[in-house]
Amino acid sequence: MSRSLGDYSLDKDIILSIPDIIEYPRNSLSSYIIIASDGIWDVMNNEQVASFVSQRASNITFDYIISQLFDQCLINQSSDNMTVYIIKID
Repeated sequence: MSRSLGDYSLDKDIILSIPDIIEYPRNSLSSYIIIASDGIWDVMNNEQVASFVSQRASNITFDYIISQLFDQCLINQSSDNMTVYIIKID
């Protein structure tokens, strides 16, 4: 994932070195920023991941939530590497 970002010499090859950047307006309901690799996004969509995290965030640690998320993705037949960052915003 990050090995190609900014490496413009790879533009001639299959790997794109320019990241997709999408901006979303923040509102009062925004609680987390979730950054994940395609091992997650291949088997769950934005709403599923957001719901998964928000249902658990009030009573368990993020480390444990991420572990459970990985387990859920394996149940959903993910076969790619999985990386997740959950950033709490106030």
